Amino acid sequence: MKADKVYLVGFMAAGKTTLARALAKRLDWQAVDVDELIEARERQTVAEIFARHGEAYFRALERQVIVEQLPPRSISWWRRAAGTFATCKTVQRSTATACRCGSTCRWIG
Repeated sequence: MKADKVYLVGFMAAGKTTLARALAKRLDWQAVDVDELIEARERQTVAEIFARHGEAYFRALERQVIVEQLPPRSISWWRRAAGTFATCKTVQRSTATACRCGSTCRWIG
């Protein structure tokens, strides 16, 4: 099975956006920032979501967006939101969700 999505996961300023846009241009795919999808869906910034609802709520949204809302032929990325340090467990859970969908996943760090 060929992957129709590429997920880049990493900390802020790791180069995910730059890499995603360059790769999307080369493949003629769409570049999608998962945090931007979440902000549009919730009509709040990531920082506001964390402040009002907490990390567990945000991570659930993140997994939901990864599975339900990303189009085929997309290169998506997400960062450890609001400048927080993610535990290995939260990174693994989000990445595992994406990879179970038959996509290519890479940690950028």
